[in-house]
Amino acid sequence: MISFKRMRVSARLVVIGVAVFLGLALIAGYTLVQIKTEALAAHSERIKHLVETAKGIVAGYQKLEAQGRLSRDEAQLQAKEALRSLRFGRNDYFFLYNYEGRGLMIAGSPKIEGKIMLGKTDAAGFLLWDALIARGREGSGYFDYVFPRAGQTVSKPKRGFVMGIPEWQWIVGTGVYVDDVDEAVNQAAIRYGVASLLVMAILAWFSLLVSRSIVTQLGGEPQDAAESMRKIASGDLGVDIVLEKDDNHSLMASLKVMQMKLKNITAAIQENSLTLTQQVQGFDQVARTHAETRSDENFHALRRAAGRLGKTADVLDKSIARFKLQ
Repeated sequence: MISFKRMRVSARLVVIGVAVFLGLALIAGYTLVQIKTEALAAHSERIKHLVETAKGIVAGYQKLEAQGRLSRDEAQLQAKEALRSLRFGRNDYFFLYNYEGRGLMIAGSPKIEGKIMLGKTDAAGFLLWDALIARGREGSGYFDYVFPRAGQTVSKPKRGFVMGIPEWQWIVGTGVYVDDVDEAVNQAAIRYGVASLLVMAILAWFSLLVSRSIVTQLGGEPQDAAESMRKIASGDLGVDIVLEKDDNHSLMASLKVMQMKLKNITAAIQENSLTLTQQVQGFDQVARTHAETRSDENFHALRRAAGRLGKTADVLDKSIARFKLQ
């Protein structure tokens, strides 16, 4: 666990800055994940509605077959051609497969038509058509894969959705490219990165100002001031208090003034204590002499010695009284 007691003010502010940066990074990461999740969800919902529409078109031709107005072959052929001509989004299209995995109508890649695609993979090694047929046989479902755009050879990520048409053993579906999601996430990441850098720069500037303000008011680091106070309080008046040039108003400057005054008071007390001791000894000597002689001269000397003793004691008392803190 981090201990702040011995840390410099600047180091403490750096810790705060790091904490803020980590918080911003977490928020940005969460936001980017949400952007990607919501964008993919929007794509998923859109292609689901499109496939439902395509299935509705096929259902229209199934109805014509049921009414006897078209044979099954005619109804299926017209349904294929109706879906083949439809385009949406960025030239996206529909496709049809049967339950055996044979391509019936692939508007974007007619060369696949007539071929059984089971067991084949996309450029990433994913058994694309196996997944497609499995989802269709189950009723409906999504799957992710990679596939080149029309006229291109480089595969791009796509999300597909299919629905089964059990009456004809067909599977209708579509897929849309989702590389735009990654682009949106990358752009958002750049925006969040720039914003985070600006926030950190502003925070660093204010941290510097706050650090300088605190250190200037204290006259040094808080732990240095506390240590100097502790030593002086314990009686160590020889502690070295270093001040910046022209520092007359900080806490450390006031502490140094107090230290100097305490030194002077202590020196005065020691000097007066020594004088008082000498005067007590002199008074004792004069008192013994007077006791032996009982002369007027010795009596006057005794009174003078007592007066000096009283003045010195009064000075010493005043020096001690200066120790009282208001």
